[in-house]
Amino acid sequence: MRTRPLAALALAGSVLVACGGGDEERAATTDSSATTAEVDEVTTTAPTTTTEAPAVDAPISMLTGLPLVDEWVQARPVVAVKFDNVEGRSTPQVGIGAAEVVYEVPVEGQVTRFLALFHSVDASPIGPIRSARGSEIGLLEELNGPLFAWHGANALLNSHVRSSSVVPRSIDDVPHLYYRDRSRRSPYNSFAVGTADIRATAPEGSTGPLQPILRFAQPGEAVPSPNALPATSIRLAFPPPFGGRGGGGTAVRFEWDGSRWVRFQAGHPHVDAAGGGQIGVDNVIVRFTQALDSGTVDQAGSRVPTAQVVGEGEAWVFSGGKVATGTWHKPDNTTPTTYRDVEGNEIVLAPGKTWIALPYGPGSSFK
Repeated sequence: MRTRPLAALALAGSVLVACGGGDEERAATTDSSATTAEVDEVTTTAPTTTTEAPAVDAPISMLTGLPLVDEWVQARPVVAVKFDNVEGRSTPQVGIGAAEVVYEVPVEGQVTRFLALFHSVDASPIGPIRSARGSEIGLLEELNGPLFAWHGANALLNSHVRSSSVVPRSIDDVPHLYYRDRSRRSPYNSFAVGTADIRATAPEGSTGPLQPILRFAQPGEAVPSPNALPATSIRLAFPPPFGGRGGGGTAVRFEWDGSRWVRFQAGHPHVDAAGGGQIGVDNVIVRFTQALDSGTVDQAGSRVPTAQVVGEGEAWVFSGGKVATGTWHKPDNTTPTTYRDVEGNEIVLAPGKTWIALPYGPGSSFK
């Protein structure tokens, strides 16, 4: 199998104020690093796939592009939950399979955590829940005051979240909605009773997103773009930030099963303990980004990164068994990200669930 390098794109635009945090992190400063990526060479062409029209009068979900059964759902706020993902300790997660959008963001070393968005659906219980990072603010402010559930943070993170438009719903804000699952080891056992319970604490006047956060295909549009190529397998790598050395991290891949992209982690199906089904989505976006120094370090003295989610960079967009390669662009915290292919066409997604991975460097590939 041959691979060819893709040049990294310089990130531009506003930079999200960096912050990060576990309960015992302390301040530090340093420079940030750039990112590159590799992709398996693809030489075949793919047939064009188009979408079907949604119900004419049905309101459309801002997170999935699918028709909503009840129009009032559109006006309720998004609940965002920070799931932990330490293989063998945090897994299997509970409730994440119901999320409409999941961001996979690297933290220290080669560990990732998930920022899961719930709007037209709910899950109960949800967890394990861990501390947030600075990357989340730039991803959440475009959702018009979402409720953000996390457990544990340092003072730097707390100050930034509470000065943003995000509505904090951490264990410190609504402690009665959190509990410890005694069958799991601490600190990987913090759970919340459910997304509906968190949403019930929303401030008066809270509403849902005012705009779609992703561009979903309209009837007759090619998914994900007119020049998309076949793809059936995605391998994700999350190299350590700042050019550090790592031991390979947890292996992650997605496979196209003919109808959705199913996720594997550490060589086995990634399942949700709520029902035991394998996690699967309609779209996968690999959004290469830059690791910025958050100004904090972990207990081992390693610098804690935060992803630069404002700016631009390289992107791969997978939908319908095909891939479009191109770029992503996000001008500020409140504007959703746009994706364009190598010819400048806007890349569109099949209506449904989406997984967005933000690796910091090379090693990811597809075939």
